[in-house]
Amino acid sequence: MQAQAPQPPEALDAAVAAERLRNARFVNAGRAAGVAVTLAIELFLQTSQRDYQGSQIGLHATWLACAAVLLVACWRSDAIARWAGLALPLVDMPLFFTLMYGLISRLQATGFSDDGRAVAAGVTVFFALMVLMSGAMLERRLLVVSVGLALALAATLQLHAGVDYSLGLFMLVSIVLAFSISLAVGRRSVALVAAVTDEQLRRDRLGRYFSPQITQRLLERGDDAGRGESREVTVLFADLRDFTALGETMPGPEVVALLNSIHEGWVEAVFEHGRTLGKYMGDGIMAYFGAPLAQADHAARALRCARAMDASLRRLNQQRAAAGAPGLRLGIGIHSGRVVLGDIGAARRREFTVIGHTVNIAARLENLTKEIGRPILLSAETARRAGSVDGLSSVGPVEIRGQTEPMQVFALSEPA
Repeated sequence: MQAQAPQPPEALDAAVAAERLRNARFVNAGRAAGVAVTLAIELFLQTSQRDYQGSQIGLHATWLACAAVLLVACWRSDAIARWAGLALPLVDMPLFFTLMYGLISRLQATGFSDDGRAVAAGVTVFFALMVLMSGAMLERRLLVVSVGLALALAATLQLHAGVDYSLGLFMLVSIVLAFSISLAVGRRSVALVAAVTDEQLRRDRLGRYFSPQITQRLLERGDDAGRGESREVTVLFADLRDFTALGETMPGPEVVALLNSIHEGWVEAVFEHGRTLGKYMGDGIMAYFGAPLAQADHAARALRCARAMDASLRRLNQQRAAAGAPGLRLGIGIHSGRVVLGDIGAARRREFTVIGHTVNIAARLENLTKEIGRPILLSAETARRAGSVDGLSSVGPVEIRGQTEPMQVFALSEPA
């Protein structure tokens, strides 16, 4: 959520690799089209020039067939597509140079030296296009190799054809310009991929903790949403009773499936009341209400959520009873007060969560449900903030670790 937190390198690498793969397929299509165009040019020269010798058409046609096969293979295989970019400097440029060198030689031998110079100058554009296609692969080393080879081969053709020095230099500048454009566009493409990836990671990460509505509002707030701040909230801890012992009697996959089913109902209850899932803790969860977006009725929302979670477990127990499985029990502790809220943790792994004395009290109230035997306990502060609540009964002053004096505790049951 914070701009300072570096994006997971594996996520960016995967996104860039996916973009490179898409571009590779596009480049291979461009390669096949380019070879087809140059073959068409050579066929035109053969038919239009009486003395033209088309001895390289067979080689050219073979090149086109190979380009077509590579194009199909790239669409069928990601591995081939990733390596196909190497064909530009290692195969396409040398073959194109060989064909054009032979064409210029034949034009000179048949008295069309001017045409040979025109070809040598014009094909520089094709080398520039190959450099642009190399840049689309988002591999800087491949781009550097491609521009170096393109300059060398284009200059050799110009010398062979006798192209005027000033014209030849001007044409070679087009290759350098293509290199500069490819470099800038490549950097921009990676930056855009990183931005999109970061946005998606933020959205996915926020979606783990917040309801969709809150996720959208936090994204609109941007980086400030994760900065530390002090806030009045209501914290809820929920835990399954004696689940560890039950889990030891079940196969591992069944334990995971059961926990997922329970958490699904609990998280749905949390999101239904528009608040935040703090974290999973084995067979329990922590949620808080009133943050990251302020809400005056956070205590009442927490109590409604607790009842919804209890109802969700009751429905699951009915299904388990029908299947002859033992019922499950929960314990929920709720407390309201001031917390520190923010994106907390190491740079590579942070969690948007709350910390402070209020959190500790809520956790201890949840643990107290084991001793008192009531599924939902809340502090007097939460009861006061929630206002009139049905099904609320006093448990009395209770010693709570971390409190200097006994705390007034209430139990919440289903309203009559």
